[in-house]
Amino acid sequence: MSLHVLQDKSDLSNCVSVVIPAYNCANTIDRALLSLSVQSQYIKEVVIIDDASTDSIFEYVNTWISNGLPIKYYYHSVNRGPGSARNFGISKCTGKYIAFLDADDYWHSQKLEFQLKLFNKNENIQILGSLTQVSGDPNFFIEDKNYLIKKYNFYDFVISNPIPMRSVIMRRNTSIEFGSKNMVEDYYAWLNYLSKNRNQIHRIEIVLAFSGKLEYSKGSYSSKLWSSELKEINTLIKVFNTNLNALKFCIPLVIFYSLTKYLMREIKFFLRNE
Repeated sequence: MSLHVLQDKSDLSNCVSVVIPAYNCANTIDRALLSLSVQSQYIKEVVIIDDASTDSIFEYVNTWISNGLPIKYYYHSVNRGPGSARNFGISKCTGKYIAFLDADDYWHSQKLEFQLKLFNKNENIQILGSLTQVSGDPNFFIEDKNYLIKKYNFYDFVISNPIPMRSVIMRRNTSIEFGSKNMVEDYYAWLNYLSKNRNQIHRIEIVLAFSGKLEYSKGSYSSKLWSSELKEINTLIKVFNTNLNALKFCIPLVIFYSLTKYLMREIKFFLRNE
C-alpha cells in the first residue's frame, strides 16, 4: 500500500525548507537526514546550521549532499544556541513552508504529506504541530482520514507547551523569532507570536515525529531541571513585560505556577532515576 495519500501534489512539490540546528550530533544526524530523504519530493532545501561543533558532523552531511539531498550547510565558529541557529536558518529559507527538526530527532515518513494537506485545505493555519513520542517506527502506515485538529491560544501555552519543536511546520510568511540562550527558545517563539497576533497554533492529533532520547534522561538538556526552570521563568517575564503590559500583575501568579510544574518535574525525574 502506498504511503502517499495526497491526491493533488502539483503545488506541494519541493515547497518545504527544513531548518536543523546541529551541535556535536554526529551519532544522530544521519538518522534525522534519513527521515527527510524518504519524503524529499516535498523538500526544497535542508538548512543545517552547525553551531560550532567539534565532532565529525560534516562528514555525514557531505555524504547526504553527495547523494542528492538539497542541503545548505552553514558553520558558526562560536556556539550561539539553537534559538539563534534557527533564526539564522529561517533567514536562509526560500520554501513556501518552513519545518523544524533537531539533529537528534527524526520524522515519520508521512509527516510532510499530512501537514501539507492540511495547509492546502485551511488558509487559517499558520503554524502546525503534531503529536510526538520517544522513538518509534517512522515507516508504519497511517491511514488517510480526518484526524482531530486542536487549536491552542496564548493562555494554553502559558499552562504548558503542547507543540514539540520537532513537529512544527509553518508558512514562511509567519513572523517567528526564537529566544536567546537565557530563555526556552521555542517556548519564547510561540508565546511571543501568540501574544502579539492573538492567533492560534494548530496541532494534528497523530504521531508524526519522534524524539531520539527520553525527556528526562541523563545527559539530556532537560535533565538540567533548575537551569531549564530559570529559563522558563525568564521567558515568561520577557513576554509579559514586552507584549502584555496590562497583565503584568499576573507575573507572580504565572511564576508560581511555573515553579509548581518544576517541582512536579523534579519528583518525576527523581522517581524515574531512583
